[in-house]
Amino acid sequence: MKIVCLERDSIGKDIDFSGFEELGSLSISDRAPGSPEELKERLRGFDAVLSNKIRLNEETLLGTGIRVIIEMATGYDNIDLDYCRAHEIAVFNAGHYSTDACAQHTFALALALMGKVPYFHRPHSSRDRGGRQDLGNRRHGKYRKEGRVYCKGFRS
Repeated sequence: MKIVCLERDSIGKDIDFSGFEELGSLSISDRAPGSPEELKERLRGFDAVLSNKIRLNEETLLGTGIRVIIEMATGYDNIDLDYCRAHEIAVFNAGHYSTDACAQHTFALALALMGKVPYFHRPHSSRDRGGRQDLGNRRHGKYRKEGRVYCKGFRS
């Protein structure tokens, strides 16, 4: 099987592609081709494509010989699924991709909002401190002591 990866820069250089190399020859491009015509030419002669964000539809797939599309993310709104179904092109995505990171980020945002982090950050990140320049120093000792108590709960 001949496989082409179109957008390695969009997922990072630390991704291990050895599993795909075991399936056949693998050609990796750091960036996707600029135009639909260039993309179509790049896909020609390959059986499978690894993609992340680039549009894959009739304009870019017709006549290329692509039989498998592997989306290197969870969503595939960039892929024309109706066209793929009609032309028997299998489409796969990265199920459960970043599930833990998304959950962690959701909790981080919730805690930031509950703790009014944006409200207290704004005056300290600009030149206009709004008269609250001593906010951190005034309660420093109290927060340090309470912070230790709260952190003990996260150890378990």
